[in-house]
Amino acid sequence: MTKEPKSSGGLKGLLQRTGKFFYTTGVYARDKGSTAFKWGYQVGGQVAFAVATTSMVMLMPLLFEIAREGQVRVTT
Repeated sequence: MTKEPKSSGGLKGLLQRTGKFFYTTGVYARDKGSTAFKWGYQVGGQVAFAVATTSMVMLMPLLFEIAREGQVRVTT
């Protein structure tokens, strides 16, 4: 009688399950070789790049200014 290892809970378990899901999904997509998956990865990568660069250029200076204004209000 063999026992299956108990899965981890909490954040560690979540990250392990998520990693396993993305790994198996990637293997499936690679094996199928579907052009839809390749197109989805390309478009998804472009969208992720646009969101990341926009947030760095637009949101980070805004957050810095809000923090600086908060410091000025506290000292006066």
